Amino acid sequence: MKKLKRVKAAIRTFLPKGTSSKSAGQLAPIKRAPGTLHLSLIVAAYNSEKYIDRLLASIFGQSSALHWFEVIVVDDGSTDGTAAIVRDWMTRYPQHLKYIHQENAGAGAARNAGLEIARGEWVAFPDSDDFLDVDYFKAMFKETRQEHELPLLAVISNLVFYHEDRDEFSDTHPLRYRFRSGIVRKPSDELDMHLHLSGATVWLHRPTLEKHGIRFDGRVVPGFEDAHLINRLFVAAPSRTVSFVPKAKYYYRKRADQSSLIDTAKDNPKWYLDQIEYGALDLIKGAKEKLGSVPKYIQRTCLYEVMWKHRYLVDHAERADILTNSERSKFVKLIEEVIGYIDSDVIEEFGLAGCTEEHKVALLHLYKKQRRTQPAVYLSQMDLQAGLAQFSYFSGGDELLDLRIEVNGREVSSVYPSRRMSTFLDRTYFRQHFFWIALEDGDEVAFHLYDIPCRIRRGSKQLGETATWLELRNSLQMNPPKDLSEDTLRLRQYVKDRRHDYQGAIVMIDRPDKADDNAEHLYRHMMATGRSSNAWFVLSESSADWPRLQGEGFRMLAYGSDEHIAAQMNAEFLVSSHADRFICWPVEKKNFQDLARFKVVFLQHGVIFNDLSGWFNGKNFRLFVATMPEEYGEIFSPDSRYVFSEREGLLSGLPRHDALLKASSNSKADTVLIAPTWRKYLTAESGITGAPRVKIHGFEDSLYARSWSSLLNSQELRDLSEREEVRIVFAMHPGAAMYLEDMSIPSYIDVVDTRTISSYQKLLVQAKVALTDYSSAITDVAYLQRPVVYFQFDKDEMFAGEHVCKEGYFSYEHHGFGPVVTTSEEVIAKLDDALSGREDPVYAARREASLPLRDGQCSERVCRAIEKISRFRNLEVRSEKSLSCVA
Repeated sequence: MKKLKRVKAAIRTFLPKGTSSKSAGQLAPIKRAPGTLHLSLIVAAYNSEKYIDRLLASIFGQSSALHWFEVIVVDDGSTDGTAAIVRDWMTRYPQHLKYIHQENAGAGAARNAGLEIARGEWVAFPDSDDFLDVDYFKAMFKETRQEHELPLLAVISNLVFYHEDRDEFSDTHPLRYRFRSGIVRKPSDELDMHLHLSGATVWLHRPTLEKHGIRFDGRVVPGFEDAHLINRLFVAAPSRTVSFVPKAKYYYRKRADQSSLIDTAKDNPKWYLDQIEYGALDLIKGAKEKLGSVPKYIQRTCLYEVMWKHRYLVDHAERADILTNSERSKFVKLIEEVIGYIDSDVIEEFGLAGCTEEHKVALLHLYKKQRRTQPAVYLSQMDLQAGLAQFSYFSGGDELLDLRIEVNGREVSSVYPSRRMSTFLDRTYFRQHFFWIALEDGDEVAFHLYDIPCRIRRGSKQLGETATWLELRNSLQMNPPKDLSEDTLRLRQYVKDRRHDYQGAIVMIDRPDKADDNAEHLYRHMMATGRSSNAWFVLSESSADWPRLQGEGFRMLAYGSDEHIAAQMNAEFLVSSHADRFICWPVEKKNFQDLARFKVVFLQHGVIFNDLSGWFNGKNFRLFVATMPEEYGEIFSPDSRYVFSEREGLLSGLPRHDALLKASSNSKADTVLIAPTWRKYLTAESGITGAPRVKIHGFEDSLYARSWSSLLNSQELRDLSEREEVRIVFAMHPGAAMYLEDMSIPSYIDVVDTRTISSYQKLLVQAKVALTDYSSAITDVAYLQRPVVYFQFDKDEMFAGEHVCKEGYFSYEHHGFGPVVTTSEEVIAKLDDALSGREDPVYAARREASLPLRDGQCSERVCRAIEKISRFRNLEVRSEKSLSCVA
């Protein structure tokens, strides 16, 4: 995001935050000049006491000589101090400021009330929580005084975001391109791509509004009523001028608490129904009735709106759960009706609201039963040492396409297919098909879909209908970033200086604050087998594991240090048990990705049961470790939801399992290990690169906290512990362990902070029975052929889109390694069965069948796979022959 530096001069006349209008003595009184009012500003205000001071100060502190204006504040039933603040301002500007109070009826009704008494030639509708640049009036007023070939109908200002939490400005609105070429003037019936939807940033010719009787429609909520009014005016008044004025800056406040109407709109069923029916659809039908056809700019305006809805709901059908079944059906029909009026060529050329290739393909297929006029094939990546290139293309819905591939004019076959699927509610939206082909220096490639030549692209870059190996390779080259800080420039130079020292290196990490996972165990195996000469282990120097590993002979790098960054950027492999952003990119990716050489080997933290494709598909893994045959098939099958193919897949088992087997033979199992996993929606991003997630307010009232606390404090659990002579050990996932201090846990329970313990494996090998909710780490206990119980009190909430996963191939009821229960009473009963030997034998059979890799060779399999990739030097044959030797 391009950020604008804070310019104090631009807001020098605004009130400081929290300042009352009573102390606004620096603002000079404005004298009304004789003549007709030039401008009416209608401000709909509802509980705006935190913001309206700043808006009014920005209005009355303008640099412009425009004095012929009025401000009409319509208080829409506020219950805070909004009215008192406005009345304070009225004492200073009684001739300019008017106040109306009405019962709460919505912003549209408030603006309509203001229109009834407005007298200005021009009318505008600034929002009460926004504010104006000091020269806003000057730029807008100047345009209204210009001579125009066609009579002026609307003047539009440039919306700039003001981020309240950071006190920063950013010119990043999706429609900002309209202001990149100075003042632009368009006929109101030929707006082309100059769409406009905001009532806050436009001055409209009020007599024309009155002539056509146009008012805000209160049914078009929340969010599209501005666009509905403005574009009805454009339709009603063709051949008029619409001006776009870049120097007139309107500052749109992005509230820190995300409480604005736009922020909360998606929680309102009307966003799915009324906004489309009475807004977009009414606009389209009205235009067709008046003009005989729907103008392209109206089509684009409505496509812009429904596109945001698609982006919000694609792969997140649960977000529409606020709708009843009948409402959901109506929503789909309304979308279909709107897009039925939109021409196919409008969809094909549309590039706003994130309408990229996959959406165009999907919309055309889903609503038009058509394909792209000229399809596209995208270059994803190249493996130069293997002589392979990966491409992808999109198909709509479940349609199967016949793609022909030619290298040097000769048809060839693809290998290592994979694909990802996206859904829109209950329908397949699009599929992205990935494949590899053998490609060498000097080759030229072309693609045809049903004999139609395909455009070859790398992102937004067009490469033509044919592309050479060199052109493909060059399209992947990244330019060095610009406008870097001195410290970033220094670190980049250090990375370059250390390139030779870390050539071919392997950098390994579990977590910045903790080891004792697969990376540590793999490193130890590499040491034991003489493979660690150019391997390095990354960890925070403050971690309790640092002295232990250093004493054992690990070659250590301090997480976040210059040496760590230099090693990782220059290494051949980054080998990790986690794939979080702060592990793969401990520095800003955009500042270092042109220097990075490492390939990621993902060891996993556990076993994948649920659908994590939404989380992992954005990762670029060269090797991806799996433990169970069913897990391997779910991730690497060509028909899976994951983008990974057999080229990346490795069925090896987890490196830590080797040590687990060995340790279990020498340890007594005498505990009940209770190990809840974390919940994404119960933590928050810290906003600091490399920092773990942080607490949220209200954790103690969550179903998660109440359910686990109730069990831990039950007398039945204490009685079970004493009767079976087992210790109760409570070990929350490291991502949730921050809440241990907020939970009331009986003293007889051994509480383990997994963020600081020296070895998590000790907990596993000592477990006679394990109790979890969804943690795949507890599969390690099942790996040792010991009972497991699943306490899933919040299954619906867990898989409702609030966490990072969705339900996948693994059914806890049909594939789980123990019984699934939902109440504390059931937990006690099943723990009792497991401890006393009454466990249903079906669970032991499942454990045996699903976890077959118990030979102590998991680490060795991973090492061999990495070595195979490392020594591979373009030994593969052409793509039409077998490529099974690729790791």
